[in-house]
Amino acid sequence: MIRILLLVVILLPFGAKSAHEPTERELEMIEEINFARTKPHVYYKFINDYIIEKRLNGDDYRVAKALESEMKRMRPLKALAFSSEMYQNTYKYGDEMQEKGVVEHSDLPYAENISAGISSVRMTVVGLLIDLGIPSRGHRKNLLNPGFSKVACREVPGKVGNFKYVFIQTFR
Repeated sequence: MIRILLLVVILLPFGAKSAHEPTERELEMIEEINFARTKPHVYYKFINDYIIEKRLNGDDYRVAKALESEMKRMRPLKALAFSSEMYQNTYKYGDEMQEKGVVEHSDLPYAENISAGISSVRMTVVGLLIDLGIPSRGHRKNLLNPGFSKVACREVPGKVGNFKYVFIQTFR
């Protein structure tokens, strides 16, 4: 009995996984953010796809076209590095959001974007860049902030409230 207990205590650290690892789609989200940051002169072309898919017109169309022009002229930014520490905190917050059934910002010590209802990783990033309905353009500022060097993304599985696809992006 003591041998079995000792063996379990010795092997437990090797078999147990205490930290969560990002999913393929979460890593894809980070790649997409970095694509927008490092190649804005290429990425701007996806904005027109969003305009067509969402049938933007009026002020929404003008906001999207202004971003398109801005990205054509923008200098490339450095890619953001994945932060495991930020991911663990963002992961926990995603669980809390799901338990509450409410899509809302956290009190984590990071800049944060939340997107709900868009399944496509690319369209999620483009939508946050355009930032319709947000006069401060806070999501865009987070995505394109040259002072940020770290990122974490969490896709909350299942539904949160009425939304099937919820992404949390954190930056610092």
